[in-house]
Amino acid sequence: MAKKNNMLDEEAERLFQELGGIDRTKRKTAYEGHLADGLLAKEKELDVLRILLLELTQLLGDFLIDARLLQNTRIANDPFIRLLEILSLLSKKSHRDKNIFIRFRGQTPNHGVPEKMDYVIRFGNIKVDVDTAHKMTKRLAAGTESLTQGMIKAFKIFSERDVSNLYLKFPKESAKEFDFIRISLCILSQYKTALKSNSLIVIEKDGKKMSLPVIEDERGQPDPNLTLVAGLNGLKQTTLQDLITKVNAWLKKSASTPSGSQFVNVYNAMFGIRKLQGKLIRPPIEINNVQHLMLDSAYDGTADEKAPVTKEKLQVTRLAMAISSGSPYREAQVVESVYGNDFAEIDSSRLEHRLEYAADLLDCIEEQSEDPRIENEVLNNIEMRLELVRDDVFDKLFVATKVGRESGEEKTITRRMHENFFKMITFFKGRSVARKKMKAMILRDIDFDEQDYETIGKDFDITSQDAKELIRLLKGCFDQRGRFFKTGFERNIPEFEKHERKIFEFLWHYLKETPHRTDRVSFLNSLQLLIARMKQPKKAIQTLVTDFLSNPGKISFSDRNAVMLANILVRKYNKELMHDIEITPEEVLLVEEGLDRNTADAASKIIDDNEEIFFEKIKTIHICLKQALNPGGLDSHPMPLRFLLSLEREIYIFLSLVDGSVARSVIISALNEYGVPESEIYRLEESRLNMLSLLQLLKAIVRARGRLSKVKDIAPLDKIIQREADFMGLDKGAQHMDLVGRIMKWAMESKEKIAWDNRREPE
Repeated sequence: MAKKNNMLDEEAERLFQELGGIDRTKRKTAYEGHLADGLLAKEKELDVLRILLLELTQLLGDFLIDARLLQNTRIANDPFIRLLEILSLLSKKSHRDKNIFIRFRGQTPNHGVPEKMDYVIRFGNIKVDVDTAHKMTKRLAAGTESLTQGMIKAFKIFSERDVSNLYLKFPKESAKEFDFIRISLCILSQYKTALKSNSLIVIEKDGKKMSLPVIEDERGQPDPNLTLVAGLNGLKQTTLQDLITKVNAWLKKSASTPSGSQFVNVYNAMFGIRKLQGKLIRPPIEINNVQHLMLDSAYDGTADEKAPVTKEKLQVTRLAMAISSGSPYREAQVVESVYGNDFAEIDSSRLEHRLEYAADLLDCIEEQSEDPRIENEVLNNIEMRLELVRDDVFDKLFVATKVGRESGEEKTITRRMHENFFKMITFFKGRSVARKKMKAMILRDIDFDEQDYETIGKDFDITSQDAKELIRLLKGCFDQRGRFFKTGFERNIPEFEKHERKIFEFLWHYLKETPHRTDRVSFLNSLQLLIARMKQPKKAIQTLVTDFLSNPGKISFSDRNAVMLANILVRKYNKELMHDIEITPEEVLLVEEGLDRNTADAASKIIDDNEEIFFEKIKTIHICLKQALNPGGLDSHPMPLRFLLSLEREIYIFLSLVDGSVARSVIISALNEYGVPESEIYRLEESRLNMLSLLQLLKAIVRARGRLSKVKDIAPLDKIIQREADFMGLDKGAQHMDLVGRIMKWAMESKEKIAWDNRREPE
């Protein structure tokens, strides 16, 4: 491993070149500059990790079907040595995430991959599936397609081997831990054959060969993880079965206590019982451990195995296992039907299947449990997730409590609908109709019936009468021509406050796209007043940031208002609330004590968790800005230049306030473009006419850079200061020279602030 270990401290670019390189000649467009290139460089770093994950997955698939690959670990190009190298590289690239989770998703992805071969690889915030891999290979040089094909082949092997999820914990850099991985893979490669033919698994441990049977769990079901425990610990079948019996007895006895209520089965309990801790080697690779799905169904590689689990969730998971007849796929699908994290992306056909699995679970609960809390756990979680489903999915769903059919090309036929789900779906279908009426209300007079008021009332957790009053208030915010009436809105704010739990989300969703610019400005300033009265800034900012990221390849007028409102929400005091404004004052970049850190952290987490999407959104905005500065080019964009300049400025201010790894990457990339006088951004057709606006943008970026003291490189600021004369030469006039002088002043102050902050950091 010596040669490969030399790569651990190399830049991502060099590693990327070794792994296949990038085709620089075909992907660059006329509008890509330092900002787009900077984001592309960040994306390349992510591609490095994706490539490693693809190769790792392919190797895992190979090992599962061919134990001979694990027999000689000293030959050149040995696949097992390469597996260890990849784990070491991934571990070096991440200081936090030290495990990988591959799970069956079972959707119907593009590119002709069957549903049964649809898996997702997770490493921290990085997610790789078939679609992600295909998009990546389009960006990269020829030859990387084989990695995608290798991943798909591995997914096929997982499917054939009944692997619904695979958890791999990174080993410590020791020969003993490396051998644990080798032994685990050797056992798993023989597991299915041994299960089918009732034969023994043969492994080599500590230089000696040993044979072991497939071990059964407390339910009498064959268990790959308990078989791994037997092999890694050198336990005889009788010894391990006796231990399983004792742990199962403890688990039943302790089921109502905090110590016993966090383990879904004997395997997981073995490593949580204090008397056994440190006495058993836990497998570094686990197959079909439903505990991982239970701990965090939106798995991000950071789930804490010791995190508390509610008794209700534990019981639901155990019942999911009970009705699955030993099928790991069914276990995963039943758990996902209640705790899945992808309901926002689901289609009507997939939703139908989820509800069928959940119906089976409810039937089992009714038969086996008299505790109403278990049923409520299922119903509450499903209802919460149905809130995330798109309206068009409900529009296409035909519901009935009995088997039914309905003609029509876009109708999904529900074969079976549990009565509780029937009520939920009926409500969400009605909500979709009511929402359409709400959106149309600002354009023309719309009549709402009692069913609409009842649906809106349930959505807002208010009475039908209150819903009727809310609709009346909203209608009062528009005149007969459908124009926004600010005075009417402000007059109704005290009434809106009564529905604070959802009113901001509701108003934003329906009124953000008012047709006229003057209406959008009035609506923006009206919402500022509502924000000032709200006590839930964290929830409001989640609404705004999520909406901003909802369509990364498109720009809408609401994007700027979303970011501007977010700039207000992350601060404790906003003097601009008393004025009608359309721009965030630059002075907010000086805010320190007045920052609402909890709200800012909530925004930063959403951005960092959606790194790829955020980068795509920023690139979309910046390319459109360059298109607007070059109207004679082949490309055009309907958004006005003034709006795009303002949008970028609001984004840089917002990112400097919330901070985070993604925020730093974007601002540094922007500084590398706007901080160079020769940049294309200053040389486009309309750049000279808009030079003051572009330099105002640079000033905001320079000041934003001063807030990011965690990034110690001040070379870009030094270069700006050294190029003062060149910036002066971009245009003429006293206003231009004064602005350049202020940029230099702020570049020096930002540089000094970064140096001061770093001197104050504890050793």
